[in-house]
Amino acid sequence: MLQVYKAKKFVKVLEEGGHTRPWVIEVENEVQNRVVMKLYTTAQIESRNSITAEVIGNILAKEFDFSVPDILFVETTGNFFKTIENEKLQDTLLQTDERLKFASVYIDFSTKLRFGFPIQLLEKNINLEKLYAFDNFIRNGDRGEGKTNMIIQNETPEIFLIDHEMAFDLDKDTISNFQHKKWEDRFSRYHFANSYLKEKLQVDFSEFEEYIRTLNLNKLTPYFQQLEDYGSNTQEKLIIEYLLHIKQNFMDFITLLKTTI
Repeated sequence: MLQVYKAKKFVKVLEEGGHTRPWVIEVENEVQNRVVMKLYTTAQIESRNSITAEVIGNILAKEFDFSVPDILFVETTGNFFKTIENEKLQDTLLQTDERLKFASVYIDFSTKLRFGFPIQLLEKNINLEKLYAFDNFIRNGDRGEGKTNMIIQNETPEIFLIDHEMAFDLDKDTISNFQHKKWEDRFSRYHFANSYLKEKLQVDFSEFEEYIRTLNLNKLTPYFQQLEDYGSNTQEKLIIEYLLHIKQNFMDFITLLKTTI
């Protein structure tokens, strides 16, 4: 279950944000009070299932031992509105969905990871084969060369995966297409790691295989339930059916991935 915190103070607009230009705000939390809050409209949430994708994508990334910021929900009632001095930003908040806001802990001293980062440094901090397979597994078409949706902590340097709002791009034909070896380029050939992996003499998905083999999808149940309790139509059945099918046929999935590199 994710914690819910009250928004305390507006700090700034995250200028390098994605589709929603998220805000950095302070919440009433003694441990880490600065978070990045997404400003989804109701249309964005319902058309893309964005909040569910953010939450389930983050939780699954942890299950595969990727670094991700801790996530939470934010309540923006009370005096928070008065801390926003810009009227245009006040209007922006008023136009967002009325339900709890999705947020993640702000990672200090970090920068966005750009495409073209030396592969030698990348591979010291993240397994590219596992990342490539993972993003295809969750059908995340939003980690391309233009925007990797990864940040690197300058002092560590630890790489964090962020922004899973475009994941779980599914429909009733997804499993059938997979069975017929049809896979969309937006998840594979346009993934930023594709060009890196093409330069390797040997591509090894064994680490991903071990993680998906032991993956327990029941761990997702309380998060789906919490999202439903907060008013989201999570499409849990569709997502779980797909994830389970890939897990049960992961060797076919790996074989398919190898044809994309």
